[in-house]
Amino acid sequence: MYLQSDYEYLKKEAMWVIIDPFINPKNDEKLNYYDLAFLDRLSRDIEGIKNLVVFSEVNNIPIHHSFEYLPRYRTITQLVLDSGLIKNYVFCGLHYGMCVHKWIKECKQRVDIDNNFFVKRDLSCLMPFDDIKQHDLNLTRGLDVRLI
Repeated sequence: MYLQSDYEYLKKEAMWVIIDPFINPKNDEKLNYYDLAFLDRLSRDIEGIKNLVVFSEVNNIPIHHSFEYLPRYRTITQLVLDSGLIKNYVFCGLHYGMCVHKWIKECKQRVDIDNNFFVKRDLSCLMPFDDIKQHDLNLTRGLDVRLI
């Protein structure tokens, strides 16, 4: 995984939250293929990250087999409680502009104002129709999140 040297410390000090790493059986085959290719890449790129967790409030769809070994959270409240003294959160997963944004916003509302939030954008999967520039603005200006 490429990470600018200014952010290398996040590999050891941040809680990395992987949002919704599952393949939805109700989606069409093309979208699932797109998501599956992304999840395979994500599973390789997160090697060496110290503090990884999965977040998905969905109960009826199993997560991708590459992420089954990770602790799983179904509520942001529990994730925040278990994060303890961690002050840095890095979000990635499915899908940028949708659930990734939603859960960052929820998490920010439950932690101290001095916590830092990041999105590893190349590890966040876009929907084919997404407007990436607008999503970036929503995070950086609207939620004070840094893109890395």
